[in-house]
Amino acid sequence: MVKRVSIWLFVTVGLVLLSEAVYFYAVLTAKRTVEAANAVVVFHGAAERNKLGYQLANDGIAPYLIISPATEKVRKKYDKQYSRCGDWRHLVEDRAETTFQNALLTRRLIRDHGLKKIVLVTDAYHMPRSYGLLRLLMIGAGVTIISCDTGSNLYAGNISTWSVKQVKRVYNEMVEFWGSMAEGVVYLFRGELPARNAKAHPVVGILRSLLLFDVDGGVPAKVIGTDSDAFEA
Repeated sequence: MVKRVSIWLFVTVGLVLLSEAVYFYAVLTAKRTVEAANAVVVFHGAAERNKLGYQLANDGIAPYLIISPATEKVRKKYDKQYSRCGDWRHLVEDRAETTFQNALLTRRLIRDHGLKKIVLVTDAYHMPRSYGLLRLLMIGAGVTIISCDTGSNLYAGNISTWSVKQVKRVYNEMVEFWGSMAEGVVYLFRGELPARNAKAHPVVGILRSLLLFDVDGGVPAKVIGTDSDAFEA
């Protein structure tokens, strides 16, 4: 009996991980086609994300731009830095501290404003997790999500052409996806966001050090342009 259960669990876990890998590969290698939408949504991180988000908004792709997160001070700074033009408006999201929170708090804005089509902007390696979380949270809402990453050709072609660093980044994102899902389960039971970033918890820190590659040589990723310049992407 124990042997059968063990085999069943092993096969189930293997199939789940294989399905995740197939999904990530499909999103990473998909061709991107940007079209008119109701809002451009940027999951705040590297400067290239913000630059692309402003470029799309300035080009008239959508009447709204959501940068998650960005305070009023940061938005004004970016308006000057990226030469804001046109009559599009900001929709304010200034609380998110993790990718799950990016998706959750963005979903609230999308629903509150009745948006039906959005363009999601983030880094190429980060897109599968970002798109997947937002897609899960928007189930049944009838919202179309168009992915638009900052490196549209970075993961094009066969996986054999990817660099070791690219593969490590994708692996990290696959692991972090389960961390984001765990955040979602905790939120489901608590009904509110935690008082502090989940990554600040000692246990989470230990797990991250054991399971994730140090892709950037010990230099933490930052959300560039926040008031403190110290939020992790």
